[in-house]
Amino acid sequence: MLRGRAPRVSSKSQASVDLDLSCVRGKISKLHARLRPTQDALGWDWTFYKLQNFRSRSAAQEYMDKKPVPVIQRGKKYYVVDRHHTLSALKMSGWDPEITLQVVQQVDKDERSLDAFWGYLEGKGWAFMRDENYQRQNFDDMPKEIDLEHFRNDIYRSLGGFARTHNILQRGKTLDERLFFRIQMGILLLVA
Repeated sequence: MLRGRAPRVSSKSQASVDLDLSCVRGKISKLHARLRPTQDALGWDWTFYKLQNFRSRSAAQEYMDKKPVPVIQRGKKYYVVDRHHTLSALKMSGWDPEITLQVVQQVDKDERSLDAFWGYLEGKGWAFMRDENYQRQNFDDMPKEIDLEHFRNDIYRSLGGFARTHNILQRGKTLDERLFFRIQMGILLLVA
């Protein structure tokens, strides 16, 4: 596993603040046990659709080289804040490429209890734990692995992904704008 620095980036929500992001790179098989989801549902159809990016070992590596995974580090765990569908599809593919974890923030495990940590992530829009009616659920029930079978199927999440693919909806460019795009789409479709 390699550690390094990512290029400095800015986001609209951070205005002129530059973030110095650290990166961790390693085989997904080596990092898998340390990855933690921050949402309880995936669009299964969208995840299966993403399998097309992993048709061979080289295709999987090439795709993941272009898709760093933003995470929040708490202790030795990495809480995935985006690319849940991608990682789940990658695990299903059976390939074991190197992935890059882009640590967007480190949270001291001793300074914040796990409940406070989940509250912080939810407040930032980095965690989403809702049932099929979009009612808030207990974070103790969050999946502990990124494998698809640990997630509830949310068809609205798939619809959001496919709508974006066909240019019906557009996802933002910054991390804050991208986070939980398909969840927001699901809420919109559910209440419409």
